[in-house]
Amino acid sequence: LVWFRPDGHEMKHEDWELPYVRCVGMFLGGDAIATRDPEGNKLKGQSLLIYLNAHDQAVELTLPGREWEAGWQLALRTAVDGPVDTLTASHNYRLPGRSLVVFRQAPVV
Repeated sequence: LVWFRPDGHEMKHEDWELPYVRCVGMFLGGDAIATRDPEGNKLKGQSLLIYLNAHDQAVELTLPGREWEAGWQLALRTAVDGPVDTLTASHNYRLPGRSLVVFRQAPVV
């Protein structure tokens, strides 16, 4: 689990102490699953990127860079604010106020 600021950079300890932080993201790595299948093989799933915006205003997000994932597909959003398809790393996304969005790792083509 890695926490992100809206600008696409990892959260630092001091970021958590800022009184105006109302939007955070979390990266859940699909290769970080500790569970094994019945044959003892390591499980691997899709990585997820989740952003939560508790502010009443929209926040302009910058998705994390390519070192996390090359591309993302919209999986779930609680507020519709225009069409979205597949986004690349470092792409901007407008997250409406009081909403959340879930992206999943885009398939490699």
